Amino acid sequence: MHRTALVLASALAACAPDQPATGLALHLTATDAEGATYRLRDATFAIAGPETTSASTETDPDAATISLELAAGTYAVTLADGWRLERVVAGEATDVTATLVSPNPVSATVVAAASTQVRFRFAVRGDVVETGPGQLDIGIEVERETAGDEIVLGPWNTGAGTEETLCLVVDAGGITGKRVRAIHVTPSPGTYEVEIARTTAPLTEGATTCPGDIGSAPLFVATAAPASLVLPDDTELVLAPHEHVRILQRVANTSDADVESSVHVELDVLDPGAPARDALSVSLLFDWMFACPPHTTCATSSFHAMPASAELVALTTLTRSRADATVRHAASAADTTGALIHDAVDWSAPGTTIAAPRRTFGGEDGLRLTCTITADDSTLTAGLSSRDEICAALAYHR
Repeated sequence: MHRTALVLASALAACAPDQPATGLALHLTATDAEGATYRLRDATFAIAGPETTSASTETDPDAATISLELAAGTYAVTLADGWRLERVVAGEATDVTATLVSPNPVSATVVAAASTQVRFRFAVRGDVVETGPGQLDIGIEVERETAGDEIVLGPWNTGAGTEETLCLVVDAGGITGKRVRAIHVTPSPGTYEVEIARTTAPLTEGATTCPGDIGSAPLFVATAAPASLVLPDDTELVLAPHEHVRILQRVANTSDADVESSVHVELDVLDPGAPARDALSVSLLFDWMFACPPHTTCATSSFHAMPASAELVALTTLTRSRADATVRHAASAADTTGALIHDAVDWSAPGTTIAAPRRTFGGEDGLRLTCTITADDSTLTAGLSSRDEICAALAYHR
């Protein structure tokens, strides 16, 4: 599995006998395949052990290396809060989003005539580049080939008593495209919807205001609980080379304090040489035409035609906390009692139904989506807020 990462690697080393002392050098830049330089800025390292000292990138912001003399022994190296990472192209520096994902502090034992490697790892996007050789170094290693198979939106701050929606657009297809057999989603508390969708929207640096439904085509939806789409062994979702995917997260913070929100998406990707599978298409079924009066339970039902000769492989549904959903195979638009295929009894974890047997559509038949909605003190209508309801499904077919 490919993980996009930037690694800040450090080495504490005892110098050779003809050197004045054991040393620590911090190499803080690297160059990628496009000629861009990555540079750590506003970074302070606290170094504690037989000696206690610190080092800052801002003592000489243009320096590629910070050198220190240290006695041999065991040290804890801590990267203080407040650091940032720059990408420098043609002399122009731009801050890029990076997240420290490795332990902090890092422990290292310096012994005579040996180098001890410690690493600070940052999540970014990007080819692997490394600083030049050296016995003592903190170097930068940058992966920029693809957004990777693990995508993290956030963490981002959700204000007390507010609802917010943020997005991340990534190059999920990479250089050669991807063959996806499963999608796993883990949202933070307070999340009420996560949508993973194909999009033609431009790439974003970190969590940002959603760019709208530009060419949006959903691949998977999840709600409050961790959820997975695992496809049958003869099928796959295909991402074209450099195809963009949008991760959308909706959060309702009902507490009286700010919270950090995030969502982790893992794409289970087949090896390029794996045996051929059937590529799936995804159809979005939704019903926006309902209004449920206060203190009543209502049912809304809609018929959705499917492409002739399409074979249904899987189904999942999406509602809020005041509704549940079923999907039936309907012989025609007038059929309201067709065979039950999917029944979501828990809105927070509706699950994915693998069709067994698979159903091939003949032209007049299709799928009937029915949602049962219970209103509280106000009329419930379709909408995107957590105070609204939604009645939708995704049908995976070939």
